[in-house]
Amino acid sequence: MGRWQSLKETIFGIPDPKDLKKGTVIINRVRQLTWVRPAETFKSQIDVFNEDALVRQACLRQASEIIGAGFFTEIDENYTVSLPCPIEGIETWTAKEAIDYFNRINRIDERLLTVAIELVAHGNSLWHIVDGVRPIPLEGVEYAKARNKNVPIRDEYNIKLTANYDNKILKWGQFTHFRCNATTTSLPFGQGIILGLLKNYVWTDEDGDSVESPTPMVLRHATRRAMMMGFEKFSFGNELWSFPEASDPQIDKLNEQVKDMQQTGERVVTNTKGDVKIAVPQRTTSYDEWLKATQAEFNSLLEDPALKIHTETIFAKATAEEETKLFQKKILAMQRAIKREIEALWCKCLKEWGFDPIAAKPRMNFGVPEIPEYKVEDVLKAAEQEIISKDEARQMLRESRWKIVEEGKE
Repeated sequence: MGRWQSLKETIFGIPDPKDLKKGTVIINRVRQLTWVRPAETFKSQIDVFNEDALVRQACLRQASEIIGAGFFTEIDENYTVSLPCPIEGIETWTAKEAIDYFNRINRIDERLLTVAIELVAHGNSLWHIVDGVRPIPLEGVEYAKARNKNVPIRDEYNIKLTANYDNKILKWGQFTHFRCNATTTSLPFGQGIILGLLKNYVWTDEDGDSVESPTPMVLRHATRRAMMMGFEKFSFGNELWSFPEASDPQIDKLNEQVKDMQQTGERVVTNTKGDVKIAVPQRTTSYDEWLKATQAEFNSLLEDPALKIHTETIFAKATAEEETKLFQKKILAMQRAIKREIEALWCKCLKEWGFDPIAAKPRMNFGVPEIPEYKVEDVLKAAEQEIISKDEARQMLRESRWKIVEEGKE
């Protein structure tokens, strides 16, 4: 085998026809998957979200940061086309009015919060976009299948639903897929916080045996259970009641009295010399440090700065500001993932209604639109010099929250 042939096989892989039976296909001598299942079923991820309060609150907090301030739409100011409106009672509408109508009838503002929650927690959110927008339950997604063997699955794919959803196949173009943190091994699915909590690590020890570490989620709850059992068993300590001068009948009687005592501080009265000793097992320092490290690791996986900052083993107070900056960058990345798919959906709708989406350039912006501030003297001077019209000057003053009454009206 020549060096060039060996180099090509190193870079592009060795085409193997047998792999075609395992859900792969060769495109340009690169082995591609033809179908992909989520690394962990969405059902198992949703169970974690519903059952673990700390995980749920971390996801909800990040989602509120993403979409809490709302959004507004913009169209290129130079695109002023008005077309006949299909809505009864309205003759014409602009591209922005069409988008605002689409957002209103499909409750986009309300549904985007669910999208943000699912993106943070699971890395994926799906909408069925045939005859309007309908959310697709993530637990109903079984796998993704390549739409065309000549196109990588990361670019075009169909979605296969589970038997609970009639084994329905959603074809490419019939759904909008919001996703984040997608990698070459996870495509076309994204990855959320909860996936990291459900993944374990498997390695081979020096004897060649396979060793599997518990997942962070299993480790967290196993630790909590062990701590609770220890608290219930040792919180009051083991007591040794000693009466060296008591006779056997007296010991039997005292033993019954001690057993019947409540945990509210009852007292035993006796004329016999006695002693009570409490034995409480002492934890080693290394055990306490292990508990701190385990909790710190779990808090870090939640990617919530509010939890990270309070974890002294990882973050000092001096790093709180930098951690908040990193968190804001993650929020911006999530917003871009939503913005990209929403704007593509708007372009599709505008095209169906006869508008030119390329010229309209619909944009989604998070937050509240800024209200322009004009100096009154500048507006009046511009109108006086006929740089702007009287109507434009009146409109600018209205935008500055001046109460302007139309001519002829009181």
